[in-house]
Amino acid sequence: MPRFQIEMSDDGLKELERLVDLTKASTKKEVINNALTLLAWAIRQRREGFEIGATRDGRTISKQLEMPILSNIKADAPEEHPPLANAN
Repeated sequence: MPRFQIEMSDDGLKELERLVDLTKASTKKEVINNALTLLAWAIRQRREGFEIGATRDGRTISKQLEMPILSNIKADAPEEHPPLANAN
């Protein structure tokens, strides 16, 4: 299996460790794989023209997700890359 190494700020590492604790994940890798899965899903939704947001009790979107990386994704974008799959 290929290995991947990243550099991260102390604050970034603390946040990753906090997410491991909050989610009761067994490893940092598990949190990162889930984050990649969520990002891949968000990209698919943007390609299909959807906005991504949070609702409460099934009402209209009360908070819209704002991530600079998603602003690069356009609806009906041509497939420049293979379809996004689950990162796990």
